[in-house]
Amino acid sequence: MDIKNQLRQNGLKIFVFLVIGAFIFETIALGFLGGSASQNNQGQASPAPGEGKPQVITGTIIANGTLSSFDAVLYVAGPDIEKAAKIKDALIGQGIATYAVIPDNKSMLINLVSSSKLQEASRAFSGINVTTFAKAQIEFSGTLTLKSSDGQAHEVIPSGIFQQFSPRFREGDTIPLSFSAEAQLVPTTGQYQLARFGQVSIMPQRVVFETTLPILLTQGSSVVAKVPFESRTRVKRSELEANLSDTGAQNIKYSPKSYIEFSLPASAQQIAQLQSANLSYLASISADFASVQDSFIDREQASNSLSSLGPVFPDSIVTFDLESNFAATMPGTNATDENQTSSQNQGEAIVALTNYLQSAGINGAKVETTNKVLVGLSGKFNASDGKAYEIFQGPTNATVLANTQLFTLPVTIDALAVSDQILQINSVKAVNYPAT
Repeated sequence: MDIKNQLRQNGLKIFVFLVIGAFIFETIALGFLGGSASQNNQGQASPAPGEGKPQVITGTIIANGTLSSFDAVLYVAGPDIEKAAKIKDALIGQGIATYAVIPDNKSMLINLVSSSKLQEASRAFSGINVTTFAKAQIEFSGTLTLKSSDGQAHEVIPSGIFQQFSPRFREGDTIPLSFSAEAQLVPTTGQYQLARFGQVSIMPQRVVFETTLPILLTQGSSVVAKVPFESRTRVKRSELEANLSDTGAQNIKYSPKSYIEFSLPASAQQIAQLQSANLSYLASISADFASVQDSFIDREQASNSLSSLGPVFPDSIVTFDLESNFAATMPGTNATDENQTSSQNQGEAIVALTNYLQSAGINGAKVETTNKVLVGLSGKFNASDGKAYEIFQGPTNATVLANTQLFTLPVTIDALAVSDQILQINSVKAVNYPAT
């Protein structure tokens, strides 16, 4: 055999060896990589975990976030920044703050000795027209759910975010939050990771609870006397005004009610029968009530003749106002002369009205007083359900109508709150008002 033929045969052997070796290696490699020998997947690689998913998704996340930490810097902004500067100086003098930076005439940054002083420092500004907040880090536990605009829900791996929050909240507080977000796909895991977020909004819940508040001021009173039907002719307006003239009473009114209401509507046949009966006291009659002569006071006669209609005899009403503006004074404290005079006038007016009604021979009259009072809303209050709520910054008082002359007032508060912090007062109403 010549040398050329020998080389040609050796090269062919090497080529065959390489082909066989490659086949063996491929078989071993597929076994290690999890490849499949099924006909449906022959020759195809396994899809990557994130394959087929959009790289970026956007939408809204609603979740509970925990305020893990606050920066020890209080941001103050608002029109009363000059007044705030004096408070800032006091905080530095008290060792609560170390220094401040005032970038413009509407804001300042106050560096505190510790983030634990944020609430104390922020409260110092509650009496002026400024807003205070601090930078907080928010942490989330577990995965978040991002809801995209097409209604689909996606699980998102959270990451810590930073946001400005009111110092009313404390480190460790967990609060419900809502924010717009963008999440990016992690190709190796097929999961989405929170990448960007928009403005974070707190989601308060409505709470309704009862508590007792101090009465700070009585701004005015309305007095109502209910005169029984059979006694209504005994009240004379001129005599009423004369008896109340020296008491500070204003807008004195008397509304005699010369009619009888029906609890059971009268039919056309019943109306016709009553009209044909020629009852002397009836001035007119309809399905719901009957007007009577102004001089008619015989309740028993009307009850008998109208018994089938369930007659109701309304009270006639005496009303007047007492314009006062006196502070409520707790027992054991000294009231000013003005306070004593205002309170005395209120009492004298009620006594004068009661005495007049009695002298006129009116029995069974009911006298009620409605006070327009100012109640205090600052600080903490204990609700009837045992939970304590707090207004950190916000309204310090509210005007309430109440049937009371005491120093405290049971009220029902309707508010928006997060945890124990009240963010907004919707209404404050006296319990059991109006009186039944």
